[in-house]
Amino acid sequence: MPVLDKAFKPKKTKRKYDPYYGKAKRLAKKLKIEIIIDDLGYNRGYWIEYEGWDDEKFCLGWDEVYNKLREIERELSV
Repeated sequence: MPVLDKAFKPKKTKRKYDPYYGKAKRLAKKLKIEIIIDDLGYNRGYWIEYEGWDDEKFCLGWDEVYNKLREIERELSV
C-alpha cells in the first residue's frame, strides 16, 4: 500500500513570487524611501513616501513601484 499512497499524495504548489518585490525593497532601502502597503480589500496598493513628488506616489504592483523608484534614483543622481 505505501506505493499507492505515494501516487495519490497531492503535490506541493509553488508560491507565486513577484520578481520585482525584492528589487523594489532593496532599491527603496538604498534610497531611504519607505513603501507603505495599503489593503484595498480586493487588491493591494503601494504608497511611495517621497517628498520630491507631489503626485503619482500610488502604485498597484511591485513592478510599478520599482519603475518609479528607478525614476527617483535617476532624478537624485542628476
